[in-house]
This record gives sequence, structure tokens and C-alpha cells, in this order.
Amino acid sequence: MKKLMSFIILSLLTTQSSFGDDGIWVKGNWAQVNAYCSQTYECVTKNSILHSADTVVRTSDPKIKIGVCNAAGGAIDTCNECSSSPPNEPCVIWIEKK
Repeated sequence: MKKLMSFIILSLLTTQSSFGDDGIWVKGNWAQVNAYCSQTYECVTKNSILHSADTVVRTSDPKIKIGVCNAAGGAIDTCNECSSSPPNEPCVIWIEKK
């Protein structure tokens, strides 16, 4: 019975660490569209993930958010930064077999 419980606990821990870990959204490329801009956000891991050679780390698809142009210290009529908020959707990291 003790071996069975150990197996179940180990199985649960392995499953939880392989699926649904939270990542963070980071800004990628952006483009100006008149006074607005479109900002790409990419899902990345908070920490390095160790995994076997027969697996691959997957992430949520990139998201595009609309923001407003910001001069960011440049000329007032320029767009040097895209001010937008990160996506509301969770950034999820998981491991899959190749």
C-alpha cells in the first residue's frame, strides 16, 4: 500500500510539473498605426526548464495588443514606444513529447 501511495504521489507531481506552468508576457516587436500602435507579446518561461531530449517546451501563442504611441523623450510628433498592457490571457508553458 505504501508503494502504491508513493507511485500515485510521484505521478501527480510529474504531471503537474509538465503541464500548465505559468510564464510571463514580454514585449516583442511593435508597429505604429497613426496615433496608435500594435504591440506583440511573447510568452516566455520565468526560469530555465530542464527536460529530456525527447521532449520540447511549448508556450502560449504570441498575442497582439493595441496601444498608444509615446514619444518617450523624443520629438512630440514621433512614436518611439508603444504603451500597451499585457494580454489578459494566461501565459502557459508546458512540455510535450517530440
